Amino acid sequence: GQFNVSAFNACGVFTDTINISVILPPQAQLEDTTICTGSTINLDVSQSQATSYLWSTGATASAINISTGGSYWVSIRNGCDTLIDSVNIIEDLPLQSFDLGNDTIFCAGNLTLDAGDQSNASYLWQDGSTGRFFNTSGTGTYYVTVQNACGILRDTINVLVTGPPQIILGDFVQYCDNNSFTLNAQNPGSTYLWSTGATSQSLIITNPGQYWVTITNPCGTASDTITAQVESPPQVPFLQNDTVICLGDTIELNTGYSNMSSLWSDGSRDFRLEVDQAGAYSVIISNSCGNYFDTVNVSVWSNPLTFFLGADTSICANTNSITIGTAVDAVSYQW
Repeated sequence: GQFNVSAFNACGVFTDTINISVILPPQAQLEDTTICTGSTINLDVSQSQATSYLWSTGATASAINISTGGSYWVSIRNGCDTLIDSVNIIEDLPLQSFDLGNDTIFCAGNLTLDAGDQSNASYLWQDGSTGRFFNTSGTGTYYVTVQNACGILRDTINVLVTGPPQIILGDFVQYCDNNSFTLNAQNPGSTYLWSTGATSQSLIITNPGQYWVTITNPCGTASDTITAQVESPPQVPFLQNDTVICLGDTIELNTGYSNMSSLWSDGSRDFRLEVDQAGAYSVIISNSCGNYFDTVNVSVWSNPLTFFLGADTSICANTNSITIGTAVDAVSYQW
């Protein structure tokens, strides 16, 4: 800062001023870096209190442009000190195009993927590994990013490890008679020949019968056969009408569809159900056409039915009539 002093004696006042500046030592500013061939980088070590600069190239400016890799230094001088600052510049070549290959299918073993021998490049694969090569023995999508000062390149490959074709159709299938059904031979990457002459992976069928397919891939050939069965929806309702039983008797409730799965309200699964108690009994029956529900109410009577038509009597012809019978809680009447 600025400092001043005044001195006094009998002869008068005497004043003086001094300015003091603080000079910092030169500071290092260069950092190692990478450039692409053909490009230029500006090295700038400008410092407000520097009195001179001298580069290893002979330049005396505070900043220079460099387009060639190598080691460079600069001498920075000010009123306090002289500093030598240095930098190492690596020159990268443009990335060479590479190809992981076409999407591929192989039977078994190891597959080595190569991202190429690149100039001072970094590699990053989908699993985080950083080598030039990647080894795999499994199905998946594999990709790599290659980067240096000249740019970034990427590539992806889909790998399918098949082994020999696998038989997957099963022995038989059931479908509803008002629908079609799709048979899928799976084993992607294979060729197919169905008994109908179709060559697609899937086959839509609308008729019952036996169907076969031959599946071929580079690892082998397999044949598979399946029998298609048609199912129909039940008649609805399918349980008997509400009914009455006498105390101590039993009745068999029957869906009438032994070939369909059944689930009664009590949790039983047979298509028949023996009951001896009053109540509402419901059941769900199922097949490929859907789920179907029905309920029957069972009543239990505990007393024998008695009734009285009255005493024998006479009526006059064509003059009057009488009503005979007494109302009783009966299921049906037959005169």
